[in-house]
Amino acid sequence: MRILLAAFTAAFGLVACGDASQPSPPATSASTAPAAATTPAPVKVDFADARPFSGPDTFSVLVPSAATKSAVEAAAREKCDGKDFCKVLGWTDPDLIARGFPMTDRELEGQVFAYSLNRQSGLDEAVWTCEGPEARCPT
Repeated sequence: MRILLAAFTAAFGLVACGDASQPSPPATSASTAPAAATTPAPVKVDFADARPFSGPDTFSVLVPSAATKSAVEAAAREKCDGKDFCKVLGWTDPDLIARGFPMTDRELEGQVFAYSLNRQSGLDEAVWTCEGPEARCPT
């Protein structure tokens, strides 16, 4: 595999990451270096207005596209605080948010997040499903 990678990188003039045998690119001067990127302020995620999805302890929510995964997971846990069973299902596209079961194929493909809590079984799990053609996940 290393030989194949070396042949590929050599054929296309590429340098493999961490290849110390290759020279480093020339340093840029301060006047030509790109400006440092500013870190945006964290997006507050609040699922207080989450609508019941299928029963009183299952909710469908809009996941802010600028939110971090950890912020979304924390908001879902907060939504389920004090419940023995709870499920939070999330979408980044408001047009794809399912209103109940059964979900359409498009709604299912657009779902990006599911949080499940079952205190009796010990389940406390956040799952990201960002593979469907309609899915877009936060970072």
